[in-house]
Amino acid sequence: MGAELAARGSYGRLLALLSSRTHDIALAEDALAEAFARALSHWPAHGIPDNPDAWLLTTARNRLTDSQRRQFRFPTVNEIPDMPSSELADGSIPDRRLSLLMVCAHPAIAQDLHVPLMLQTVLGLEAKTIARLFLISPVALSKRLVRTKAKIRDAGIPFALPCDDALRERSTAILEALYALHAHDWLDPAENLGDEAFYLADLLGRLIVDNAEALGLAALIAFSHARARARIVDDMLVPTDEQDVTLWNDALIRYGKRQLHCAYVKSSVGRFQIEAAIESVHIARKETGSTDWLALNKLYVALLKIAPSSPGGFMDLGLGRKPWMRRKP
Repeated sequence: MGAELAARGSYGRLLALLSSRTHDIALAEDALAEAFARALSHWPAHGIPDNPDAWLLTTARNRLTDSQRRQFRFPTVNEIPDMPSSELADGSIPDRRLSLLMVCAHPAIAQDLHVPLMLQTVLGLEAKTIARLFLISPVALSKRLVRTKAKIRDAGIPFALPCDDALRERSTAILEALYALHAHDWLDPAENLGDEAFYLADLLGRLIVDNAEALGLAALIAFSHARARARIVDDMLVPTDEQDVTLWNDALIRYGKRQLHCAYVKSSVGRFQIEAAIESVHIARKETGSTDWLALNKLYVALLKIAPSSPGGFMDLGLGRKPWMRRKP
């Protein structure tokens, strides 16, 4: 899975860079798709270049130039992003995925298309894969995505970080979208979208370093993902307090603890941090051998105060019961 995630990371970075100047996501996608196709035929015969991302970017930029020449005009200076030689030399690619995520969450775009746009533009998932999540036909989704990308281009929606207020608003929209994606994966793991939710949550937490809720969501998804192997046994859902802790993923648990701690020190509490803290209490059973029910009840009370409509406030994922209805140890 590491190689696949690395490829997705490259795709999102390169697409964000290419489309940030042209404001044409569809055109950038076509150019990047051709660059990846050329890489599949060129690299096996000639070897992988020292800087694969720079090779892909250069190839895609050339494809953009050729495409615009066929339209009987040359690209303007601002339409094709330049790559300073210093950046190509040290292997770094400017990371503009956050700007791309902000475009996906722009208020001019229909709210129900925020997640599909993120999945397609940042992760490169196909419309047919995304359509299964939203229970609509791939053709219908593809048409909506095409129209949305055209709207982004024609309206000149900027590929830049908005002002602080808009940044907070769109960040909240992105977090809510990722939470919904995570919740859907929990309800229907056959869709296998948990990795995508985790990837985007981790990405957002790294790109918006001062957002405690982004870190909290990353921790929440990591903790939940860590228990995935123990959650269903013989096609039966296993309550959290009955799961085999030896099946829990230690690496994801360590990651979740680190993210939750980073969120805590920012002294800004939100619903995702509280839900992550609830998960961490359950996770602690692996070390202590018991569940701290008093701590859980206090956290649920806090969650209900800060987010009364939160699904986590009414039902503990993994048990399907309100926390105060649980049996005591």
